[in-house]
Amino acid sequence: MLHLSVHLVREVELCGPVFFRWMYPFERYMKTLKGYVKNRRHPEGCIAESYIAEEAVEFLAERNLDEPTIGLPVSDNFDNMETCRPLSGATVMNPDRKEMQLAHLCVLQNTDEARPYFDEHMVLLKRLFPNFEKNEKWLKEKQNKTIAKWIQDKVAAELMDHENNVSEHIKWIADGPNPEVPTFSGYKIDGVNFSTKDRDDVMAPSKTKAASRARENILKAIRVTRARSAPTAATPAKSSASEHKPSPRRAISLNVRRSIAKKKRKSSKATSPIQTGLKLLKRGCVTMHRIVRRKILGIKQKVMFNKKGSPYGAAAKEMQSYIGVLARTKAPIWRPTWKQVPRDRKNKIWQCVEMAFEVPPEARRMVLSSASHKWREFKSKLTTQYIIPHKDEPELLEYPPADYNFIEKAHWDIFVADRLSDEFMEVHKVQKRKREKNKYPHRMSRKGYANLEAELSESVPESELDRATMWIKARQDKHGNFKDSEVEQKATEIDKLKKQVSDGEVTTCGTDDVLTKALGIPEHHGRVRGVGGNINPSSYFNLPKHRRKTVEERIREGCKKFIEEETEKIVARERAMWAERLMRVEAKLYGTTIPIESPPAGHLTKELGSGQGSCSNLKEKTTMQRAEEVANPAKKRLELVDDIDEKIEEQNGRGLPVEVEAGIEVAATIDHVHAAPTEELRPSECKLALGSVDNIVAIASVVEVQDDKCANQTVHGHPLGEGNVRVSIIRPLVPEAKLPFPVNDEIVYVKDAVGTYIAWPRDLILQSPPQTDKKQPNKAAGKGSKKRKKQTAGDEEEYIDLKKLPKDYPSPLKCLWLWGRDKLADGKTISFMLTDKVFGINRKQYLYKGDIHALCTMSELSCGVICMYMCYLHEVLKKAKMSDMVGFVDSHQIGALGCGNILERSRHLSVRFTNAKKGQIFMLPYNAGKHWMLTVVNPEEEIIYFMDPLRRRLVGGEWQIIVENGIKIYNAQRNRSGRKSITWHNMGGIPVQQGDKDCGIFIMRYMKEIVNDKNLEFASKWQRRSDLVYTQKDLDDVRSEWARFVMKYHAT
Repeated sequence: MLHLSVHLVREVELCGPVFFRWMYPFERYMKTLKGYVKNRRHPEGCIAESYIAEEAVEFLAERNLDEPTIGLPVSDNFDNMETCRPLSGATVMNPDRKEMQLAHLCVLQNTDEARPYFDEHMVLLKRLFPNFEKNEKWLKEKQNKTIAKWIQDKVAAELMDHENNVSEHIKWIADGPNPEVPTFSGYKIDGVNFSTKDRDDVMAPSKTKAASRARENILKAIRVTRARSAPTAATPAKSSASEHKPSPRRAISLNVRRSIAKKKRKSSKATSPIQTGLKLLKRGCVTMHRIVRRKILGIKQKVMFNKKGSPYGAAAKEMQSYIGVLARTKAPIWRPTWKQVPRDRKNKIWQCVEMAFEVPPEARRMVLSSASHKWREFKSKLTTQYIIPHKDEPELLEYPPADYNFIEKAHWDIFVADRLSDEFMEVHKVQKRKREKNKYPHRMSRKGYANLEAELSESVPESELDRATMWIKARQDKHGNFKDSEVEQKATEIDKLKKQVSDGEVTTCGTDDVLTKALGIPEHHGRVRGVGGNINPSSYFNLPKHRRKTVEERIREGCKKFIEEETEKIVARERAMWAERLMRVEAKLYGTTIPIESPPAGHLTKELGSGQGSCSNLKEKTTMQRAEEVANPAKKRLELVDDIDEKIEEQNGRGLPVEVEAGIEVAATIDHVHAAPTEELRPSECKLALGSVDNIVAIASVVEVQDDKCANQTVHGHPLGEGNVRVSIIRPLVPEAKLPFPVNDEIVYVKDAVGTYIAWPRDLILQSPPQTDKKQPNKAAGKGSKKRKKQTAGDEEEYIDLKKLPKDYPSPLKCLWLWGRDKLADGKTISFMLTDKVFGINRKQYLYKGDIHALCTMSELSCGVICMYMCYLHEVLKKAKMSDMVGFVDSHQIGALGCGNILERSRHLSVRFTNAKKGQIFMLPYNAGKHWMLTVVNPEEEIIYFMDPLRRRLVGGEWQIIVENGIKIYNAQRNRSGRKSITWHNMGGIPVQQGDKDCGIFIMRYMKEIVNDKNLEFASKWQRRSDLVYTQKDLDDVRSEWARFVMKYHAT
């Protein structure tokens, strides 16, 4: 037999396979023939009769197909024999991580679609490890260790491309196996039942139970017989010894038990301790095994939804629990927010829910919203129960909790480090304080408002189940009692308000219903109290839905509006030109004088501000730029008059000539303008009434013409009329009020007349009380020049008493105010250039005495102050060699007022982005008319960071359209496709402004911190909400830097 194996190969080569020529089939059949022998005297006859009988039976069985075959067992199962299904309930187990990795590797190796990934990974390994290029064994082991993670990352990267060709099969396989593995003790495959060895071991004793009992009875009888045949006389000692002496069988069992115990102790000492974390749960984590069994069997439960779209019932409860299991196992805990969880993980959560429950496709958003909520709850549970209580015991936090063995160690290490950081501890404290403010917690546990409403609808009419009633019922126990007196007080107040509403004493409308009135807190956006989640205010209160317009629609509307405005301007200019020509022709024909027309809107002495103010209400103030525009034509007219003997010379406060090279430009006030006496204007502020003197509709300026021929005055080509006065509206109080004398179809309402002249009845004009101004005598300012100084109301307001300032008031600000008080008196200004290196354009900007006063007193800041500080920050960037990393945008080009329409401002931004360095980010100080905000734009990556000192979120609006259109125009000029949607990040962690006028100082401080951060990591610092605040010293540092910069470069 030893040499048999040597000859087998040669015999196979000569004779073919062994089973073609061995005698085993004939030997087996001989055993069958021997079984036919019933009479040993005639064995051949028995074999022949039995063989003939078997052939006859088989022949009849084949012909009579409807009759069951004799001798074969009939299956008790009436299902299809080809079906495959388990024979027992599933037992879900969590295999070891190494077993899971080996199983995953085995599946990948036996999947044809994964073969290209293996080849690509092997090429990558050879390129990364050239020293092991010829060592195939080492490369194969390295590939087996890293291929699963590499394929997962590779498939995830391919899925980011919308034109990918990744199949559904490879998507699921690349993600890895489910950590919850169902096992069965029996399974039916093609009609054949298969059982596991463990089940056979359990069933074997039950089959041999009768035989074992018989064997025990026989042994018992033998022992009894031996006992009777033994001598009856025995000493007491022997009998006592025989009683206490164990039987041989028991002794053997004891020895076996002792040896087994010794082996166990040795094995426990030899093995290393299990590397697991904390175990706090007694029953283990919830895995929802029954849902896994139903998924395997293809059984789905139907989820019921109420009229509001909320799920309810037993199936809904199971679905919510299953969503929690999926959120824990599918979404990695190291991701900071739910938005950063990969989209394929979210899709798998939804697909798993669809496989287990009958839910409509519209429920996807509700399912993912519930998953995000449960994912955050799971992270909070890990933080509060497993991490923070044991933060002083790092050895307990080294491994993931044993209760949740599906957490990977790498993910756990990142999560623990994040939760033990100082930033998160601050956030944890803030959220804990917010949680303590919840005065009225509900007592529904996991029931929810939808199930509570379904339960109450059986006994309470549906019309009475409003959200106020549901709010009360959710805070009662099963006996109708309240746990807290404050909740009971609010419930009583709600009942009183309901009665008042039914009696007609109180009216409700929309969100301002009984519950809102009782609680005293308005509804927040995105949720409705007393109703439950997944219901927004627009659907519950039937509010109008605002459809978000696409970018193309916004650009189309902006272009249309721009074309309409330009068309109106052209038509107005043409009309004015032809009207003037006709009047001149009529005057020449009839020999009459040309009637006096209203002066243009630019000649107003009181107008609205430029809009670049602070967060307080805009004040009516005269801007020096407007004054300069008015003064320049007057100076030109002075040069043409022959009878002017005096020359106006610009001087500074000390009577010295101004040096242009020093950067200071002084605008002198004009004493007298030679013009026609009929155009001398006397503006005065007044109130305009309509119908009666009590109905005030606007604040305006009155312009009276002192001339004998005032009857010839016209307003927009129409006669002024007797008893009427020409006025210019400064601020409308009732914008929709109709004018007493409309101008065609263009100027009909009060809001249309802002910035132009209209006619108004004299008896409906309420003049403000007259103010007596003392005129100062003229003083000689130089040789052959005169100058008149007037003490205006603005000079009286712009005054600082240095004696009353606090001791810690910054000295640079004191010096700045003393200089500005002397140098910028009487409307003088300083000018500085905005260069293209800093702002992308070359433009002259002015600073006034009011700007110095506003900075020193922390009141509303103008655009000039912000631009000056950006010039200072540019110098800081140049010293740090970061000028190519950060750029600035002039707020005069993007502001809300006086900066053009939306399209023009977007074009200014696109030009600034185009002329800048590649990869540069830009700071955009923006003023919406009453409030400063800061926006940081990265046009290359199409990411925008929004910072509002009031911590308000930017939700749509004009500013968002301007910035996004600017980036899209920039991409079009660069021939870039760009992203489908531009990313906006709201910096909710910035310090909040304390006053109502210091928003400008705060955005200057934001810009300072961004510039001082060489890594430009301001987003990670300010993205989360925090309690960061700026002290007065922090704000004084910004103001002092501004003052030193101005005194150094512009006050010499």
